Amino acid sequence: MPAKHLRTLLIAGLATAALSAADARAQGVTLFRDRDLMGPRQTFYDDVPDLKYTQIGSRRASSIAVSPGCTAIVYEYPNYRGRSTPFRDDDNNLRNTSVGEDTASSLRVNCRGSHPGWRPEEHAPHGGGGGGWGHWESGQRGAILYRDRDGEGPRAFFDRDVPDLDRTRFGSRMASSIDVSPGCIVTLYELPGYRGRSTDFRERDNNLKNTAVGEDTVSSLRVRCR
Repeated sequence: MPAKHLRTLLIAGLATAALSAADARAQGVTLFRDRDLMGPRQTFYDDVPDLKYTQIGSRRASSIAVSPGCTAIVYEYPNYRGRSTPFRDDDNNLRNTSVGEDTASSLRVNCRGSHPGWRPEEHAPHGGGGGGWGHWESGQRGAILYRDRDGEGPRAFFDRDVPDLDRTRFGSRMASSIDVSPGCIVTLYELPGYRGRSTDFRERDNNLKNTAVGEDTVSSLRVRCR
């Protein structure tokens, strides 16, 4: 093969590799100061040992958007210390995660996908008609479990404790998101009989995967309303 042709192929290959790397970096991870991916925000493409020196600041994040192909790990303290939670997709409420809300102080970002030009979607506030979330009727108090994330898919309303979700139409190990009426606290448990890992919820959460109890694991629940 002529040397000139070889040189052309080599340059083309290097250019493609550089473009792929640029595409991966273009994805990024966005932290938001408010829940539901609202309020001031900042997108990151690399690890950040101390968010104090960024525009969004440390101990300010309430929700996170993660582009396809990316993984983010959010840490409680600078220099990747303290409690942490890995994210592979969006989470509209960090309060229900291990790292917590208004605690993020450092961040690791790893993007390997190829989705150039990705930008976090605008999300409507509660009641804005986005996703599958409904509206609480007057006097209705309790929780709604959904089989899919973002309040989508088959659902079931609960207004009292359930020691074994396997005995309900909804079933156990099926929940992916939850909505909680104002004034109520709902505790989801990993195992029947209110055992195993658990998480308290005071409002909706679009993705149980990022909580201590986890996604497709809920087997019992308690409901407490004021």
